[in-house]
Amino acid sequence: MTDRDSRDHPDAEIQSVRQSPDSYATAVEEGSVLNAAAPHAPAAGRHWLTRVIQGAESVLSAVSFICMFLVIVLGVFFRYFLNAPLTWTVAVASSLFIWTTMITAGLPHWDDEHIQFDLVYLKLGNAGQRWARIVGNLIIIVPALLVIPASFQYLDFLRPQKLSGLDVSLTWAFAGIAYFYVTTVLHRGRLLIKDVADLYRSLRGRAEVSS
Repeated sequence: MTDRDSRDHPDAEIQSVRQSPDSYATAVEEGSVLNAAAPHAPAAGRHWLTRVIQGAESVLSAVSFICMFLVIVLGVFFRYFLNAPLTWTVAVASSLFIWTTMITAGLPHWDDEHIQFDLVYLKLGNAGQRWARIVGNLIIIVPALLVIPASFQYLDFLRPQKLSGLDVSLTWAFAGIAYFYVTTVLHRGRLLIKDVADLYRSLRGRAEVSS
């Protein structure tokens, strides 16, 4: 069977490696059988709630950016054309910039599309790549979990302070930072759980082959 046939027919690949116990054990350990039997689900095949949340984040980031752009244009128009500068446009644009940055930073998490230095990662086998993802996600999740309580404490500290020219608490301006940490933990935690589940199935399959 050619490599192309194996990719087009994952079940055939599983049957071919099962013909030899040694090759099957190796395939289970490296994760190739698991990847063939349960490939990553495309965006269209995800749970409806996942698609709704991802769509909501995309819409919110677009709306936030558009509002920021309009506020900046409004401030420039009043300052340089009407010679009547508005006192609140800079503060509101800065707040919207924070929210736009924090929301859009989480969007690549859905498809794990953040820029990555994967020169060493790609040289690892399937099992090694899985372990690398687990360790990498833990490195992200643990510090974020430690920072979240301090983030909410800081937001509470900012509560009495107001945005320049508006009766709005600074808490709302900087709440996007806490949002970023929380969503980062949820996004990376989702990927971590998937890899841990794959690892468990791999170890269980290896144990079944050994027995």
